[in-house]
Amino acid sequence: MTTPNKYDIFIESLTKQFSAIPNFHLTQEDGPGKILFNGMVKRIAELNSLKSLYINYYIPTALKATNDDIIEISKSKYESLISLTEQDLKENYYETVRLGYVAAYHKYEIFIKELIARAFFLSLMREMYSLTNTLKKHSVSKYLMFPIRQHYIE
Repeated sequence: MTTPNKYDIFIESLTKQFSAIPNFHLTQEDGPGKILFNGMVKRIAELNSLKSLYINYYIPTALKATNDDIIEISKSKYESLISLTEQDLKENYYETVRLGYVAAYHKYEIFIKELIARAFFLSLMREMYSLTNTLKKHSVSKYLMFPIRQHYIE
């Protein structure tokens, strides 16, 4: 039996959560909606990947290294010369945990900033597209110094 793919589980979970939103399927039919959704999926996947990396690799390895050092020092013939306490040695482990929080915060911050920027850009493009159509409708473009082109968001 194969283990389930964590990204398959992630996408299925997101789909289940988002499907509870009324008319969510429309975001997949709408270009701008799809851009927002795909950006969210990418950033959430990055956060989950970082979480997995720290929980499954960095933190256990840091703890093992700390415990190995404690054992090595206790068995050293120069133990009396080494003035490191167990708490001092665990500081590297705690630092690894702190780095994980900082990394997660930065990923989350990027996610929020990108989401706001994309939403603003898409809103601006919709307004611009609406303005272009209005100008064309009222034949204003012949008075402008620049051509008005259709803007598509893919």
